[in-house]
Amino acid sequence: MVINPENEGFDALYDSFCAKLDSVMENCHEKFENNIKALTSHRAKISGSFEDKVTAYNSLYAAVIESGKSVQAAHENNLVAAEHINRLQEEKISLLDLEKQVQAQVEQSTKLLDEMSIEKSALETEPTKRKGQYGKRQKSISQNMILTEKYLGLEVRPLRDNRVQFLFHNVFPEDSCVVMFVIIRLDNKIYELLDSEPPLDNLKELEVKLNETNNLAGFVQLVRKLLIIEAKKLSKENIKT
Repeated sequence: MVINPENEGFDALYDSFCAKLDSVMENCHEKFENNIKALTSHRAKISGSFEDKVTAYNSLYAAVIESGKSVQAAHENNLVAAEHINRLQEEKISLLDLEKQVQAQVEQSTKLLDEMSIEKSALETEPTKRKGQYGKRQKSISQNMILTEKYLGLEVRPLRDNRVQFLFHNVFPEDSCVVMFVIIRLDNKIYELLDSEPPLDNLKELEVKLNETNNLAGFVQLVRKLLIIEAKKLSKENIKT
């Protein structure tokens, strides 16, 4: 067999090239596999992160919706409260106007009662001269008392032995049957508080104050407030029992 040196060198070079090519191919294949694994892992991370973000967004959106509902409910409650406050303010204004009317009527009634008392004393000494004037004053007082009782719920009822009963009607609109009163006796220009319903514990203190100020109109207004307070207190105690 004849050996050609030129062919042997070519084969060796070819074998070396093939070996290097195989090594390069193997290395490329390994890098490709690693890149595939890295890309797969990265894709999984991105997918998981995206799903987490979507879940967080949905939770935040639901929380915002619930918060909006709470704000809307609070706003509606505020509107109802504001409307209730407006009604209370209107009722307060009406009560203040009514209180002013009551005070004016009480002052007028007190003035007429004083004039009537003076003229009655004069009639006892000069019956013929003052009889006509006394009758007119008495008629005026009666008309004023009717007006006061009809529109303001205050009735002034003369009793025996120089006693006068002040009755308060229509104090509570929900219970028109409730009637409160205080009884006063006037003797030699000295007031004496005899009784009240509901009972007031400080009648003596009120009596001293009335004689010091001699302001019957203001006294009647004050007593009316105190009787209302006492009536409400007794009503609450009855409900508890």
